Amino acid sequence: LDLEFELPDEVVRAYERDELVIFAGAGISTEVPTVLSETLFQRARALAETDAETFPQVMQAFQDKFDRATLVKEIRSRFSYADSFPSARRAARQFHAELATLPKIRDIVTTNWDTYFEEECLATPFVVGEDIAYHGLYDRRVYKLHGSITNLATVVATEEDYAESLVKLGTNVLGSHVRNILSSKIVVFVGYSFTDWNFRRLYDALRADM
Repeated sequence: LDLEFELPDEVVRAYERDELVIFAGAGISTEVPTVLSETLFQRARALAETDAETFPQVMQAFQDKFDRATLVKEIRSRFSYADSFPSARRAARQFHAELATLPKIRDIVTTNWDTYFEEECLATPFVVGEDIAYHGLYDRRVYKLHGSITNLATVVATEEDYAESLVKLGTNVLGSHVRNILSSKIVVFVGYSFTDWNFRRLYDALRADM
């Protein structure tokens, strides 16, 4: 958003060495006012008529009131709506378009469900542990910790999903690979609030044995 900042020298050096990693959240996608007037959290909370305070709790309440198919449809509709309007589409993909100009950033980790990194940066998605066997075949990779909208069974949204996902990240090949990236490279976090309970829980799970 054109705010001034100082770029640490170690970030520049890591980029030059092909050792810079982006860890991206919803704040670089559709969940900002410049794209849609209300967040998925706000809309689902109102429709579910719940006082739940965390994102997984709200998604769980929404799914319990309606059903899983309705929840997935609600998620998909946000991306479809944003893509229907040129200004919203540009705003949702602004970060991804800029990242596409930086060829030395080869690894991206995200909790987002959208396909913007694949479409704008030509990154190959890695969604489940079995995918990791092929990571060496591609120059730019995006590790999708909360699944992808193109693979509906992998979407992590509700409390039940989060609980299962956190266990998997602590034991499966995808989680192990991401932990190795976090421990060996310089990571820039963008699109998160570090006070966010969901992010802190995920990050703590990934760095538990580091």
